[in-house]
Amino acid sequence: MDKLNLLAWVMVRLGVTDNVESSFPARLRLQKAVYLLQALGFPTGYDFSMYIRGPYSPELASDYMELAREGLVHEYAKYAEVDEERWGPIVDKLAAEDALVLEVAATLYDLLDAGWSLEEAKERVMELKPYATERLVEAGARLLKELGLL
Repeated sequence: MDKLNLLAWVMVRLGVTDNVESSFPARLRLQKAVYLLQALGFPTGYDFSMYIRGPYSPELASDYMELAREGLVHEYAKYAEVDEERWGPIVDKLAAEDALVLEVAATLYDLLDAGWSLEEAKERVMELKPYATERLVEAGARLLKELGLL
């Protein structure tokens, strides 16, 4: 249950509580934000694997869809034991980023974590994502630096 409480807290903080079922950008934002938060040590414990739009967790998708369908996001979030001082500003930073920047940052981090060099990872992201311009890839790398993941 604690995992669901933490997820609900992230959903509320990201502002994706009402539209996660119907909005692909909201689901993309949530998947990538949770992935990056976990890389920083946020204790949700979802397993991710590379998918079309970057790191993806089917279990995470199932959990947020269940919370949304039942209308329990805010209720679960109330019981999340979260260090607001530590995690709040990080989630706020992720919420302020464009969903595509989160996607690129998460994909870059996944490649870096697998041992790719930064330059190789940037090139690979541009190969995998034809819409990933150099500017978008640099924005993803900037975000990773700001988060302390690069």
